Amino acid sequence: MRSIAHGLMVAAAGRSGFATGGTVTTITDGGTNYRVHTFTSSGTLLVYGSLTAEYLIVGGGGAPGESWSTGGGGGGGVLYTSAGSGISVTAGSYSIVVGAGGTANDNALNDGGDSSALGLTAIGGGGGGAFDANGNTGGSGGGGGSSDGSAKDGGAGTAGQGSSGGSGKGSGSPYFGGGGGGAGGAGTSATGSASGAGGPGLLIDITGTGVYYGAGGHGGTPNGSTQSSSGGSVLPGVSGGANTGAGGGGNSDDSATTKGNGGSGIVVIRYAI
Repeated sequence: MRSIAHGLMVAAAGRSGFATGGTVTTITDGGTNYRVHTFTSSGTLLVYGSLTAEYLIVGGGGAPGESWSTGGGGGGGVLYTSAGSGISVTAGSYSIVVGAGGTANDNALNDGGDSSALGLTAIGGGGGGAFDANGNTGGSGGGGGSSDGSAKDGGAGTAGQGSSGGSGKGSGSPYFGGGGGGAGGAGTSATGSASGAGGPGLLIDITGTGVYYGAGGHGGTPNGSTQSSSGGSVLPGVSGGANTGAGGGGNSDDSATTKGNGGSGIVVIRYAI
């Protein structure tokens, strides 16, 4: 009797190859049939034969600091190939790492974790600055915290993966945090009466369903004021969605008890069948 592995290797001798690992689905996109491997946690992709892989790799989103009027977390970095492009992958075992979202904290632990696959790494989002602190760098940068003095800067994003965070507000009360950067654009800076908005994510439908990935979190506000959200950006006090790489929103009350954590990342690999 032939082994399962042998059967897979025979199947791989065709045009598109074959693989196992993650949650497997099949979709049709633009008239082409694809086999899709979705990893919502770390795992292994086993490739038989060779194939051309399209991919989405998203780092975990950053989280705000714990003090009041913090900057929003930056979105996790996004690496993506559009339909019809991709990279050549030969037979073998490939480790897949899915980065965790950051946890609201006043130190570097609020950065999101990196995600990696096929030799590529998407950097986790930078944590938002605590009170009187700058935002951290990352796939997208965290928003700057509020300040008793000058405005605090947002963190820088990583070229080709995300954008910078906006600055927090200084020199006067009430204070507001800057918005975390997103994969689709920079976070905005706080003004005299509002926190900065999180940068938008990228709307990607590699799995057959459009999702905003790598959006930034809005900056914190001391009075729970109403905010608007676009492009998947995350409101104050709200956590980024799981497996979207969205940054968490800064605190939404004076006591700094309501703040969001970063959303975990994701890895998606697909190939024509």
